[in-house]
Amino acid sequence: MEEFAEDSDQYLDKNPDLKILRGFIYIDRGDIVKRRAESNSKVISTVAKNAVPLLTSVIDSLATALEKPREYTDEEKENVRKAIELYGRALTFGENASFYEDRAYAYDILKNTSAQLADFKRAIELYPIDPNYYEGCARAYFDMGNYQESLKNAEMSDRLGFDPESLQQWRKWAAAKLIYSGYQSYMDKNYDEALRVINIAVLFKQDFPETYYWRGRVSTMQGREDLAIEDFEQAIKINPDYFDAYHNLGYLYGKGNQLQKSLEYFNKALEINPAHTKALLDRSYTYHLLGNEKKSEEDLKKSCDLGYEQACRIAGITKQ
Repeated sequence: MEEFAEDSDQYLDKNPDLKILRGFIYIDRGDIVKRRAESNSKVISTVAKNAVPLLTSVIDSLATALEKPREYTDEEKENVRKAIELYGRALTFGENASFYEDRAYAYDILKNTSAQLADFKRAIELYPIDPNYYEGCARAYFDMGNYQESLKNAEMSDRLGFDPESLQQWRKWAAAKLIYSGYQSYMDKNYDEALRVINIAVLFKQDFPETYYWRGRVSTMQGREDLAIEDFEQAIKINPDYFDAYHNLGYLYGKGNQLQKSLEYFNKALEINPAHTKALLDRSYTYHLLGNEKKSEEDLKKSCDLGYEQACRIAGITKQ
């Protein structure tokens, strides 16, 4: 690249823009330094599966969605700072959208979000049809908590997208992070805040079943069963094997005295997970209300045999 840039110097009087070729020398050097840092990075997860008391099926998908790509050592961060300096030198030879993009990714590694956003915005000004620049802005705005601007840029990237997979994975990550924040508010019984955050999550990823599941849980706690049922059913449309959504629907229809429908949903839940002791106990009670004592006792006994103490206590009481 260096020899190519030197050869182009003879034409600078005819085309001064050729001086930007010297900028690519520093971009190449910066990329080499940054890649060296990235090659030694570690994969981490934002959510430890055994540290968060979520339902197992839900935390598994959230932990996967919230997986962060890299964590850097001090030495690796110093390499990235050197890369940023080299990118800055490249820009002294002329503005180029890809130069700003490369530096923005380096700023992202150092968590300098404002500088990252400024570089992606300048890249858009120079070349407004590249979806990666809008995705970069979406990520930066999200990290700054400006979800409205983040969504606007994500949607623009979606419309322009040549490789939508990266954007969709990030949108899933963003939705999962918001759900986890909503879950924390849910556990603190701050249901209004939980609902506010999860509603934003739905906008980021409308085909992510966890958003509807957790919004359904919040609505249930707020006594808005009709809305909860709609969300649990939406979660099932997206994921027909969503045990927890079926289980909650069984509970809600039973609470509304729609016992046959309640039974149907408990049956479906137990088709997916036949050994779920709480679902067995819940179906046992539904059978009891329907007057089918034989089936009720069968489910109660199975739940107890599988070690559910509450079922054993009830079974003991019924025998007296």
